[in-house]
Amino acid sequence: MMNQSTFHYNSCLSMKNTQENDDAACMQIDNAIYDGAYAIEATCHAPDIRGCFHEIYRVLKPGTFFACYEWCLTNKYDETKEDHRRIKQDIQLGNGIPELRTCEEVVRALKVMPEFGI
Repeated sequence: MMNQSTFHYNSCLSMKNTQENDDAACMQIDNAIYDGAYAIEATCHAPDIRGCFHEIYRVLKPGTFFACYEWCLTNKYDETKEDHRRIKQDIQLGNGIPELRTCEEVVRALKVMPEFGI
């Protein structure tokens, strides 16, 4: 596991930002230590999305926030349309994603942790 500290300076204020690189499904981190978390096109790579979200929740302090966006298929995706299948395949190939989930699957996985409050 690597630990990086970066400093951001804006309007004479400094803020320390610590980033941990770890396995999102089994983090070697104590419970409730982070003030917030974000995932940018990251959780779509997790083989077990529920386990991934559970771990994220576990390491967050109560009342903090988790922000996320990722690749997923909307309800407008139509498997019978060749252009939809091509676009899906291009996204998966270009981003190293084995299989895109639907937005519904992602929301269901988040709702397993009702404390996320979505």
